[in-house]
Amino acid sequence: MRFLRLTVVLLLAAAPGAAQQQKASPTVSAEATIRALITQYDSAWRRKDATAMADLLAPTYILFTPRGELGTRSQSLEDLRSVGFVMGRLRRSEIVVRLSGANVAVVSSRWETEGTYDGAPFKQDQRCGLVWNKAGPLWQIISEHCVDLPVQRTWRERWDSLAADSARADSASRVDE
Repeated sequence: MRFLRLTVVLLLAAAPGAAQQQKASPTVSAEATIRALITQYDSAWRRKDATAMADLLAPTYILFTPRGELGTRSQSLEDLRSVGFVMGRLRRSEIVVRLSGANVAVVSSRWETEGTYDGAPFKQDQRCGLVWNKAGPLWQIISEHCVDLPVQRTWRERWDSLAADSARADSASRVDE
């Protein structure tokens, strides 16, 4: 039975979006299903697969960006399809799945990405929350909220930054005199 569950989870992770969701075995736990869908979600970003992404985002999907802006499903799919968007490195870690009843899952994770958008490089290190809803047999993301994590600096980098801030403050006070 354990081997069967592992086999089903591996098959789910490899299957395309809607097909995977439709074939989810009742022997697979909701948490395992959500984890497999997160793998598909990340894979859709890597491959720029708007079709797979459309299967995973609910029609009412809303994105809360780190800058406090709101994004929609159609905007996210448009960004994914953009020739100016190139995903380089993508890593998701620290995944925690919390179920609320049989139809809602809240996922916390760390999302680290690098790439380019319209020729400008980007690098993100974020904590993201995804709210998944099960409607019928399908799990879809209804909300996503990402916040930037503080840049981790060495002691020397912090010291140099403090010294630079102090020098700027000193020169500003001389100008005011």
